[in-house]
Amino acid sequence: MDEDKAVHATALAISGIGIVIEGAPGSGKSRLAMALLERASALADMRLLPADAPINAPTRPPSRPAPDWSGLIGDDHVHLSVNAGVLVAAPAMDLRGAIEVRGLGIADVTWCEHHRVDLWVSLVPPGAWQRVPEHASAEIAGATVPRLTLPIVDLAHQLLLIDLGLRCRLGS
Repeated sequence: MDEDKAVHATALAISGIGIVIEGAPGSGKSRLAMALLERASALADMRLLPADAPINAPTRPPSRPAPDWSGLIGDDHVHLSVNAGVLVAAPAMDLRGAIEVRGLGIADVTWCEHHRVDLWVSLVPPGAWQRVPEHASAEIAGATVPRLTLPIVDLAHQLLLIDLGLRCRLGS
C-alpha cells in the first residue's frame, strides 16, 4: 500500500461498484448512501441500535463481497489506501457496520472491511455546481478515479445523476 488517508466521507458498494461520497457535515452523505443502498435492497436487514448501544461493537460480522455485492463500507469517517494503483476504502474501526439515520439514530447494516473505489462523488452547494462540467476525475491518495460533482439539492436528482454518471463514465 502506497499511502493511507482518513477522510470525512461515506463509502458503499452498489452491485460491486465502490462509491465514496464526500461533502460538508450535514450535506446528506449518509442520506444519499442509504437511498442508494435501499434501491439495491441492501437495507432489508437494517436494525436501529438502542440509544445506549456502543457504536464501536458491530452486531454482525463483515460481509465477504461477491462481485455484485451491495452494502456499506463506512459512514462518516473512511480510511483510504492505494494497493497496486487501486484506491481502496475501509471503515473507521470504531464505526464499522454503523450508519447515521438522521432523526432516528444509529443503524446496524451489512458492511465489509474494504472495497475498491470506482467513483468519487462530491456534494457541493448549488451555487458551486457546474451544470455542464468537464470530464472530471479525482486524485485521491495517489490513485485517479472518476469524479461526479452533485448539488446538495433534492435526493431524486442526485440518484438520477449517479445512475447516469455510472452508465456514462464506468460503462455500467
